[in-house]
Amino acid sequence: MARPESLRPGRVLLLALPLAGLLLGGCEVGLQGGGPGGGDDQGGDDDVPADVDARVLMPSYRLSVAPPSVSTALGTEVTYTVAVDATDFSGPVQLAAAGLPESWNVTITPATVDVIDGATVTATVTIVIPPNGEAAEAGLALAIDATAAPGAESAEAMITVANAYTFPIASGTGTGAHWGAMAGGLLRLREGTRLEILNSDSIGHRIHAGGGVFDHQGATMAPGASYTVTVAAGSDTFYCHDHGQGTGEVNINAQ
Repeated sequence: MARPESLRPGRVLLLALPLAGLLLGGCEVGLQGGGPGGGDDQGGDDDVPADVDARVLMPSYRLSVAPPSVSTALGTEVTYTVAVDATDFSGPVQLAAAGLPESWNVTITPATVDVIDGATVTATVTIVIPPNGEAAEAGLALAIDATAAPGAESAEAMITVANAYTFPIASGTGTGAHWGAMAGGLLRLREGTRLEILNSDSIGHRIHAGGGVFDHQGATMAPGASYTVTVAAGSDTFYCHDHGQGTGEVNINAQ
């Protein structure tokens, strides 16, 4: 039986060669063109465009306290400023003070600050040390602890409090009423406190005491001078010896 004309060997070879050329040509075009879109871009969609900010955000904030240290005495009030700087973070930061004696009154205003990315906000720490508060002559670290979404942070400042209290005879007292708002009041101190009665007036004064807490002053003190004693445990009353008990007296208790 004779083969059909189209299946003879010579005919098959002639048909196959053009088909192979087309296939090879298509592969070559695909390799040179970089895909259906053509062009010379070898990276495709995996490349990051040059105008995209690819940095990793790390929300954070930082605390600082100023001044770094304060020296004061009993019966005083001091303030510190807490600064909070935020980076890649906006939100509330809660502040608290630690490390100070319970006999001191410590407040932070405001206790929660709302920070803004790239900005600085502040809060004020106010410390009131009463006359009968604890002294800190060796110094204490005021710790400011903060909590916020990025985590906890802290900062410190030092405070030194002398074991001394100054009680003034005010300028302009003269021979009239002494002691101002403390006339007839009660002065509370701790045993061992150094009490300085300072004559800020323009005339002389002398302190009369019964010896229950400290001794009677031996001589009149000139303007600008002071009478300094270390108080013992007990109770007593003192007044100006030169101008009489009728010009006012102060009760004192030391424990």
